[in-house]
Amino acid sequence: MRINKYLAAAGVASRRDCDDLVEQGKVTINGRRAEIGQDVKDEDEVRLNGNPVKIKKNEYYMLNKPKGYICSVSDDKGRKTVLDLMPKGVGRIYPVGRLDYDSEGLLILTTDGALAQALTNPENEIPKTYIVKVEGTMTEADLNPIRSGVEITIADYVEKAPDGQKTQDGQKAQDGQTVRKPAEKAQAKTDRKPEKPQVRKYVTKKCKAHIIETNSAYTKVQITITEGKNREIRRMFAAIGKNVTLLKRIRIGDLAMRGLDRGAYRKLSQQEINYLHSL
Repeated sequence: MRINKYLAAAGVASRRDCDDLVEQGKVTINGRRAEIGQDVKDEDEVRLNGNPVKIKKNEYYMLNKPKGYICSVSDDKGRKTVLDLMPKGVGRIYPVGRLDYDSEGLLILTTDGALAQALTNPENEIPKTYIVKVEGTMTEADLNPIRSGVEITIADYVEKAPDGQKTQDGQKAQDGQTVRKPAEKAQAKTDRKPEKPQVRKYVTKKCKAHIIETNSAYTKVQITITEGKNREIRRMFAAIGKNVTLLKRIRIGDLAMRGLDRGAYRKLSQQEINYLHSL
């Protein structure tokens, strides 16, 4: 494991900031000044400013995210983040995937970067189930376009991919190939003035959906999708002329959220952790 990744996994700082610490000579490995990119072995002793640094055991939490919080570790607009709901001293946990500001429900937070990547990788097609409340009445036939795939509009940036980075089809990029990043994600990771995003049409993948309640005022639908474009479900229902008034995630795979009030959290059991690793 490279030294910046080791330090980040120990909760010191981000990988980039850890590189700065190494460059400043504040990090040693077995008593010798560390170098950027240096590998750390299990038996090595790592110190920062003379103090030993060890990787803590990964932490895993389930949170019932309420509306009005963003899935980020910080926000330059001063909005509340999901980390504001977590106890102090939990380590460098990160939200896995996203629920938008107006959405609620099951969210996993963890220090396990490999698991987070696996759960959010679109190639793995991990099913996620939601309860959707829309205005007005609906029939099962009204859901057919959503089940079979509906055209929505998304915005993203096209960037040149470094050799080895995976492209949208899951293949390793060759020199000169491009990858797409959501507009929000691309802007969040750069200090430069963002270029205009590319707006394009996208047909959603087939999914499962059925009505669980309907009346003249509203309809509740349970929907399971295997991808996670930004605000995808809201856009899917907008494409058939329906306005979503509530969006709540209730399950990731077979891991269901039960017995948690809004804003409450709990640690995952070892059985639940093993299950997520098996997906």
